[in-house]
Amino acid sequence: MAAVAMVAILLIVAIVIDFGFVRFTRQDSKRSADTAVAAGLQDLASDGVARPWRGVCTALQFLQSNRPELTFTLSYRNGSGAPIAEANPCIVGSTSRTTECVASTPSSWAWIRATAGNFVADIKSGYLTPDPAFAEDAAAYAGDNGVAIRGSCDQLAVIIADTDPVYFGTVAGATSYPTTIRSVGRVTLGSEGQGVPAFLMLERKRCDVLSEAVGTGGGQGIIVDPATPTDPGIIHVDSSASPATGCNGNNGPAGWAVYSSGIGGGPGIVANPAGSVPGIIAIHALEIGTPPAAYPSSTATGVSPTPTTGAVVSRAPVDEKYNPTSSPTISDLHRNAYLLATRTTAPDATWTTLTCGDNNGVFTATKIFVNCPGGFSPDTLTFSSATQVVFNGPVQISNNKSLFMPAAQQVIVGGSSSQGLEVKGGRLGINSTAFLDTDAGVGAACVGREGPGAGGSNTNTTRLVIFGGSSTPGALDISGRAALCQTFVYLAGPKVSSNQTYARQAVTNGTYDPSCTSDRPCAADSTTSPANARQNAHLVVSGFVRWSAPNQSSTQPAAGAAGIEDLAFWTETDTLSQVKSGGQVEAFGVFFLPNGRLEMRSPASATPRDAQFISRTLRLVQGTLRMKPTPGNNVQIPVIRAIALVR
Repeated sequence: MAAVAMVAILLIVAIVIDFGFVRFTRQDSKRSADTAVAAGLQDLASDGVARPWRGVCTALQFLQSNRPELTFTLSYRNGSGAPIAEANPCIVGSTSRTTECVASTPSSWAWIRATAGNFVADIKSGYLTPDPAFAEDAAAYAGDNGVAIRGSCDQLAVIIADTDPVYFGTVAGATSYPTTIRSVGRVTLGSEGQGVPAFLMLERKRCDVLSEAVGTGGGQGIIVDPATPTDPGIIHVDSSASPATGCNGNNGPAGWAVYSSGIGGGPGIVANPAGSVPGIIAIHALEIGTPPAAYPSSTATGVSPTPTTGAVVSRAPVDEKYNPTSSPTISDLHRNAYLLATRTTAPDATWTTLTCGDNNGVFTATKIFVNCPGGFSPDTLTFSSATQVVFNGPVQISNNKSLFMPAAQQVIVGGSSSQGLEVKGGRLGINSTAFLDTDAGVGAACVGREGPGAGGSNTNTTRLVIFGGSSTPGALDISGRAALCQTFVYLAGPKVSSNQTYARQAVTNGTYDPSCTSDRPCAADSTTSPANARQNAHLVVSGFVRWSAPNQSSTQPAAGAAGIEDLAFWTETDTLSQVKSGGQVEAFGVFFLPNGRLEMRSPASATPRDAQFISRTLRLVQGTLRMKPTPGNNVQIPVIRAIALVR
């Protein structure tokens, strides 16, 4: 009996020992799969849109890092199991990485099989549940299959099959122990829960995209405070910091895409947290694997927090909000303004025509056409009731002179080959209730004229369109004082012959285009645009400006329904705009310079301001640029709302 019992006990012990190894293998595989899925989900929809190959390639990278002892043989297929055209869809610049997932369409999905001996990992996105290979999908997880409208695009799975060798189990007749484990993750897609970046830099290739070097002139640098108690400060940079396009130390400070000098006593470039939620500095260069060109490695330089990876956002969120195909606000505004800017006579008899000599006093007409093509110079001039004003020619407000338009809804400056609208030591008041000769007076001029319902109705906003400015001093030059209350300024470029208008940049769809070789935001300019359309029409401020965007709503309007709500400035030109030494701008709203560079030498005090700069590059040379955008008043960019392991 003892001998028989011993045989039975040895069989049990042998099986228990072998099953212990099997359990360890399963746990190890599960840990690897969970990590890979979590990493893949972060990249699957980093811009709010599911791109399956980006997700599975990142998951593969983490699987390889967690199993360094394995050398994988890889195969690439779509969700139907068919091979794909690209030899390696995971390399930087591949078309597959940018391809969007189509709901319930396996041909748009991604599947990587990684094999190393008996170890086989299938990495899939989209992933259809219930999966008939796993009985629990029809039992414990019945009904938990993701958001139906997403058609499996919101799910990513890693399935690992492995085979353990037999140790002592041979005495019981065992030959091998195959195991299969699965991890499934799900991401919440869509535009909900978007982030509000104070700075969105659209430069695509080069360095010196966002930098500060306050030096001995004082100042704290660039600081972004949290938009709300739960929305942290956000900075986003689209540049890939490609050495082939000048990111080598010869194109800005030390060749970095984001750079802080670390001098002057201030914190440098900082995105502040919202409670326990850390601030975000996202750089595309980190996503594609070039961290040395992304930001200085020394913490003494004051780039905080440590930058993270960022997908290309592009100018698409701005175009989709303000100039979508369904409601092209900016294109229509340009087209209609051009027809008026190129007129030499008033449109009809309802307009009052003024000449160069009508530059003093108060005019009460509601529509005014100023016919002074050589350049209009007001003395002390008020258009007290005018809702529409057209200048046939440039405007220059000289020292101690003034132009006051308290009721203006549309102002068009025809400009010339060298001038647009210049406040050369004088005073300009648009949509303002009063105007004084002090900086404090400029700010007070907008009291009661800003914010939702201000002025009594939503007509209390102004569209200021400026043509001209193909050479210095530029299209909008303010060295005096200006109050631009609830005013949108559009720099339309030079006024050219009647059969040509300034061709805008094409609307982009937000995806990263590997064929985009330009260092500016893609897509490329229209070939029909005038040769000088993007040159030298810029903004220069060396005086004091109170500038607030139209703001009649405290909530975020639907895409295409925004009109000019919250939009302060738009120009497609590619020259340098400046806030010069001594210049101060109390800014509120969205400032959009997708092809332009912006430089600030003394922008304002350290008080947080409800503004947002979306430009090609931005450099702070002196002073403090402190921002605090508001979700309801600014352009938002997609962010991942939530990711979770569901299997």
